Amino acid sequence: LKNAFNEYDRSSESIANMWDLVDTEFPEIAAHIRMLYSVPAEILLREANLADPEVVFNDTGSRQGCPFSSLLFALTQHPILEQVADEFPTIEIVAFVDDAWFLGEASAVAQAQKRYAYLYAEKLCGSLNETKSAAFSFGITHAQALDAGLSPDIPWATAKTPGGTTITGGLRLMGAPLGPIEFQRAYLDACVEHATTSLKRVARMHHTQDRLTLLRLSFSKTIGHLQRL
Repeated sequence: LKNAFNEYDRSSESIANMWDLVDTEFPEIAAHIRMLYSVPAEILLREANLADPEVVFNDTGSRQGCPFSSLLFALTQHPILEQVADEFPTIEIVAFVDDAWFLGEASAVAQAQKRYAYLYAEKLCGSLNETKSAAFSFGITHAQALDAGLSPDIPWATAKTPGGTTITGGLRLMGAPLGPIEFQRAYLDACVEHATTSLKRVARMHHTQDRLTLLRLSFSKTIGHLQRL
């Protein structure tokens, strides 16, 4: 999704569905969220060749730094993803906040992705950033996927490692490498190299307690994740 948290229209129909979910599933915080998002925010523009200052009403996206932004965006997405799942029962949709994965036969996935893009634009006035998407299959080639309807703008079998390098042959799904064993090994090697470099940087910290805190609260989880992989 393109600039997901800042782009969706808070006055759209899907937001009405969001309020229903907030009221029924999260009644303890419903009143607070309504106070933050039920009315447009006022933005003051100065020296805009208009009246000075000009008041502009903003009802787009989440408030900067709002701890509820991920929750609210997930709730606005939920009805759209449910509709796509109902219209394409042969595919499986795995979603977390602004990430959504469509799993299934190539032509059905390609059609579902296009339908999702249409509904997202229609209901939330947002758009997809296909260059940040990813596609992969164990059973067909990139050319066959394109013939099945995959957008040529979606990268095929590429993944970024935690260190920022790009490797080919598979993709990263929810933090784990998906692809042939050679791709998995290359991905894990890059992860270990990145973790090793980061640990060396930690040793430069002056205070032992600071190093211990960072190791316990951050690096231990990273290493544990690598061991699970």
